[in-house]
Amino acid sequence: MSAKLFECLTKTAPKQGINKSEFHQAAPSSLYDVMVQGYVEMSSINLLLATESIAVEYEAESIVERAVSGG
Repeated sequence: MSAKLFECLTKTAPKQGINKSEFHQAAPSSLYDVMVQGYVEMSSINLLLATESIAVEYEAESIVERAVSGG
């Protein structure tokens, strides 16, 4: 966590009724949850991109093989 972000959060946490100890305990769990959600959301996008790209990959491979073999 950057120093500026940490400073901002430690100033904001008491205003939200959260003490520093609670914040430090909750932050890793919260970060983990956000990261999991991001990976889950990106998985469908990544699958779509991979599925769409495979045909192009096969076509490129075929072109290279023909060029190398002189065909």
